[in-house]
Amino acid sequence: MRKTSRSISAEVIRRFSVLSSAVLVASTLCLFAPGTALASCNPGRANDGNYYWTWVDQAPGYTVNGVYSSIWNYQPYVPSGQFSYSWVMLTAAANWTWAQIGNYEYSGGREVYLQYADGKSPAHGASFGAQPLNTLTPYDVGYGVGTFSFQVNGSLVFTHSASWTPTDGELSSEITSLNTQMMGATQNTVSFNQNQISYNGSWHTLSSSLHNSNSTYFGISGNGSRFLTWDKACAS
Repeated sequence: MRKTSRSISAEVIRRFSVLSSAVLVASTLCLFAPGTALASCNPGRANDGNYYWTWVDQAPGYTVNGVYSSIWNYQPYVPSGQFSYSWVMLTAAANWTWAQIGNYEYSGGREVYLQYADGKSPAHGASFGAQPLNTLTPYDVGYGVGTFSFQVNGSLVFTHSASWTPTDGELSSEITSLNTQMMGATQNTVSFNQNQISYNGSWHTLSSSLHNSNSTYFGISGNGSRFLTWDKACAS
């Protein structure tokens, strides 16, 4: 996990241009809606300037042609200059190689956000309208014939030429500082469902152990095929 290679400030990320190949998401698939509404929660921690993750990943030993998850749409607390993000991603061993998409919350609002890096700084991104809260949204990043493809709800929203070959699929929740709420809460966790990875010509259930960059503050449970993330400071 080359987590430090993605430590880019929220201000820099917000300046990445939306490229002309982007296609706006036209529909939303509501898969599950419980009675309890999700709400943001200030975790009451100081800004330490460090990134944190809860995640699963698999490097099967083949070229990875896709990664998929249906992720719960939650709205965490995010102070100015920070972000909280749940995503699916293709990556490789070298630094500055990733292609990801997911539910993104920053101090100015919430959106679907994708980001890709071509082997060197800077990374680039594109933004789309937020998916409804209290729903599951399928996200998919694919690789084939020298192209990355990004899908939301089964619809293609973006493509980009690929200058590197992915060897790892990852699913994660991520924050940019301890003063930001990790996606989810103890009584309203964020779920990653039906997690799959494509390699060697077919799709497979993602097989991975659970990883947590700081178990004092954040929780993760489940397995590679389905897992939950949350911020231990927040009940809902």
